[in-house]
Amino acid sequence: MADPRAAGVKGIRISRVCPDGIWTPMLHDKLTDPDSALSFSGKLLRPEEVVTAVRAVLDRPRLVTAVPGWRGLLSRLADAAPSLGLAAVPLVVARGCRTQRRLLARGGPPGPGPRSRFRP
Repeated sequence: MADPRAAGVKGIRISRVCPDGIWTPMLHDKLTDPDSALSFSGKLLRPEEVVTAVRAVLDRPRLVTAVPGWRGLLSRLADAAPSLGLAAVPLVVARGCRTQRRLLARGGPPGPGPRSRFRP
């Protein structure tokens, strides 16, 4: 059951937050892994940005919240036109590989701090 409301269950709400790649040590270790390119294909988020999205969902539950929102729209478009979505996969992977190479050339992830944002 994906949504209890659809099944008539009352008093229970399910929310999902679906973030792009998050700058944590888990991704830092994947900079040289071509199989991880999809994780680098969108906006690389700071953990604080995901926390903000989770807080917003707690205040106002939503079934699915994509962070950033444009990524959710892109996923829905790919679902609506699967052949186009599949055709775009190599382009998205290539973008992720380029981001990995740029980050490696810079010596790794951007420094910490509230203003430090990396947008591939």
